[in-house]
Amino acid sequence: MASMMKASPAPTTWVSPYRGSNMHKGIIGILTMIEDDIKGDIQASKDQEKNAILEYGQQKKALDSEITAIDSTTDAYSKEIAVQAKRIAEKSTERSTKNQNVISQIKLHKDLRPGCDFVMLNFDMRRALRHVEMKNLRKVKRQLQSQVKQPKLE
Repeated sequence: MASMMKASPAPTTWVSPYRGSNMHKGIIGILTMIEDDIKGDIQASKDQEKNAILEYGQQKKALDSEITAIDSTTDAYSKEIAVQAKRIAEKSTERSTKNQNVISQIKLHKDLRPGCDFVMLNFDMRRALRHVEMKNLRKVKRQLQSQVKQPKLE
């Protein structure tokens, strides 16, 4: 199997031979480049920090105004809850008073019912008896009037 596999040639990495960088020469150049990179990183960090502080201030201001709005809304809802609680108490008292009035009327009705039932059950009979009584009273009145007109002789 080893005989079947051929080794492929290594890929080329440079078109022309490497000559190094012409930007800086030696260790001083490398250190200067590192120093410049660090100064650039420091400046970028300072810029990022400034932007972060500005962004923080804007977000804090927005959140503080949102908190203030939420607090005022909460206060308004708390006041509305107090108003509605008072209204509920008033309605409960009103309902209780009405309920007591209804109970009082029902009791009065129950107390008066026997008398009303008596009149209702006995009305026709009492009317007939009253007519008989009135008839007899008129009859007695006529008799008395006739006796007064005719003096009795003895």
